[in-house]
Amino acid sequence: MMGQTPEQIIEGQRQDWNRVAGGWEKWDRFFDEQMAFFNHRLVADARLRFGMRVLDLGSGTGYPALLGAQTVGPSGSVIGLDLAEQMLLLARGQVARRSVHHHAVLADANDEQARHDAINPRSDRRGREGCATSSIA
Repeated sequence: MMGQTPEQIIEGQRQDWNRVAGGWEKWDRFFDEQMAFFNHRLVADARLRFGMRVLDLGSGTGYPALLGAQTVGPSGSVIGLDLAEQMLLLARGQVARRSVHHHAVLADANDEQARHDAINPRSDRRGREGCATSSIA
């Protein structure tokens, strides 16, 4: 990978995640059931509340953005970003099935909806990177 530009690295990642999206779809129910504790923990650690606006980076197939959307409710919103179009296609299907479409948007990182005035990643008390929160005017 030496000598690659950042754009080439990102495009390689995009291609890789698009290529494996079918596997994620095949195992989606398993991941949903077996990783529910982890998604709930992420939402709890982020201290999401009703009415918040959330930016989920690297949304993939939509977890935990969908749980976050249920948590913030219709007065809040979640924007889930991913660079892989095929992963977002799966996530959009999840949004439709879970009826959270009124407050969960999944977008390509280049999409106009992805633009924010500020993104504030914070570390939690254990010093690990926490969930990113968005300051949207």
